Amino acid sequence: MVVSDLLDQARTLPEAFAALVEHAPDHPALTVLDRNDAELTVTPRALWARARAVQAALSARGLARGALVPLILPTSTDVMAAYLGTLLAGGIPTLLAPPSNRIADGNVYAERLGRILAHADAGALVCDRELGKAIGGVAPRRMALLTPADIPLDAAPPTIVVSEPEEVATVQYSSGSTGAPHGVLLSHRAILNNIRAMRERLRVTAADVSVNWVPLYHDMGLIGTLLLPLLTGGTTVLIPTTDFLREPTRWLHAMHRYHATLSWAPNFALALCAHRLPDADLVDLDLASLRIIIVGAEPLLPGTLEAFSARFARYGLAREAITPAWGLAENALMATVHPVDEPPLIETIDREALVRDGMARPSPAGLQVVAVGRPLARHTIEIRDSAGRALGERQVGEVWLRSDCLFAGYHNNPAGTAETLVDGWLDTGDRAYFAGPDLFFRTTSRMPPTRSPVYAKGAWSPSGSSIPGAEPRTSLSLPRHGRRTPTRSHVCATRSATR
Repeated sequence: MVVSDLLDQARTLPEAFAALVEHAPDHPALTVLDRNDAELTVTPRALWARARAVQAALSARGLARGALVPLILPTSTDVMAAYLGTLLAGGIPTLLAPPSNRIADGNVYAERLGRILAHADAGALVCDRELGKAIGGVAPRRMALLTPADIPLDAAPPTIVVSEPEEVATVQYSSGSTGAPHGVLLSHRAILNNIRAMRERLRVTAADVSVNWVPLYHDMGLIGTLLLPLLTGGTTVLIPTTDFLREPTRWLHAMHRYHATLSWAPNFALALCAHRLPDADLVDLDLASLRIIIVGAEPLLPGTLEAFSARFARYGLAREAITPAWGLAENALMATVHPVDEPPLIETIDREALVRDGMARPSPAGLQVVAVGRPLARHTIEIRDSAGRALGERQVGEVWLRSDCLFAGYHNNPAGTAETLVDGWLDTGDRAYFAGPDLFFRTTSRMPPTRSPVYAKGAWSPSGSSIPGAEPRTSLSLPRHGRRTPTRSHVCATRSATR
């Protein structure tokens, strides 16, 4: 059996990883680079053994089935081991942002983390010792604290807790910096369905090499840069986010070094590389192996895509490799993606018609917009007006989504769930239009709870744009929330997956 096809048989994430261990136990699956570019590479067999040790440690601390377990760890092999080990112990992992040295007052981070821990009713917390000491005052008393250094590798693991496909596998949390935290509940089935749909559309196989720096506590990081290549049997290379921010060329040279075929980035990262890196830092760079850079997580600027493409063409990057996409945590990760092997689609629309009539009319001069692609398999998108009526071609309206990857609801928030999920449809809170099969975003008038890719507003980055999920003056975290308007359900015209 082809390793990348093992996902088709798996019902849960542990089953998918167990199949990988069985069929490719010694494959150099995951490599993490430190700031000196030294490698730490682990195989599926080694990751499984480490995960079983985490499982034993959590079980010894009395972790209850279905208890949430926040993981606050830097980019490392420990993250995957803790994530899988939590699942094997019957817990639900939720990755949270580590503290940043950009926060002058550590109490700010501790206070925000305390709100999330209280909301999650966490059964255990996995973090390093230093952080464990720093947050002792905000951690619930009955919550067990576990550090990677405290996990014995020789402990006999208990029986694996077998999960069901509809059980929650991950909670994707917001930072809690603008009010009550929001946790998106994602089932095993939803995550695996999204990974399969991305694998199919992006043509990901075990031959792919994925090189990335996106933080793992963001859905793009966890599902796109880690689980997708790992569970399809490919090779995954990770760079700590802070190291990329200090030295962006590390991402480019790592793609060269490992002959990367797949990577992910927000718009700001492309702008940073296109405009701020001296040529002297790019000597001998070769990006010819790169077939896809998924670009999302914030507004896509035509000028940025063109500038990045133009600058790095001389280093072998094909224009067709730049692949815009859109998605959100409530759909696991991705909902639409531009066709592979086609250059980005950019069109110019009439500003006046857009403002006056809500129509995206093509125009020789006006506002440039980037297509974010076409729905994945088993995904349907509808564009509706504020009354829930179907809108036609090029009419800007509210984006509603239906798929087999939708979340199960918001943790401890049934009212928010009922407002967002209506008759099997997700009210995304975004506004867009279709031109043929292609989706274009124009504005986001309201931000849905735990917004994920494409429109993360008010965020910080070195270039003045945003990084996935980053907020001003905080560590990198999930995007902020906004007010939702009442939802309505009507039958209307649709766009579904196209080839």
